[in-house]
Amino acid sequence: MNIVDNSKFYSNFTPDVMIGKKLNDYSLTDGNRNHYVEFSFKNIYLLKKIRILVADFDCTLKDFKIEVVSPNGERIKLGTFTRSKYKDNPGFEEFEINKECKGIKLYLIDNWGKTGGNYILIKKLDFYVSD
Repeated sequence: MNIVDNSKFYSNFTPDVMIGKKLNDYSLTDGNRNHYVEFSFKNIYLLKKIRILVADFDCTLKDFKIEVVSPNGERIKLGTFTRSKYKDNPGFEEFEINKECKGIKLYLIDNWGKTGGNYILIKKLDFYVSD
């Protein structure tokens, strides 16, 4: 899996952190509204679900949209989702996808609060797939 496009992130807190390709505790967008990250898979998979882990800060991801890239390149919008606050779910939170795709784009809409900083924070992102 590769990141093929993204909005602006802080240089030491890039989206590579989300998928374990860069060592740091979390990724941070540069600003707390309207960011995105697009991932491309090496093969076409049935994407069963994604899991998102955050940290105990108000700047963690709240609302986001998911768009998958079908095997023929069509972009399919799946809807808007909300990640729980850390205190309500400190572990991974799962979101069902169940679509065959060769990529996924996450639109990071906002974070949970004004006191957490001018970022959207994500610690880890997992993709559950099958051939």
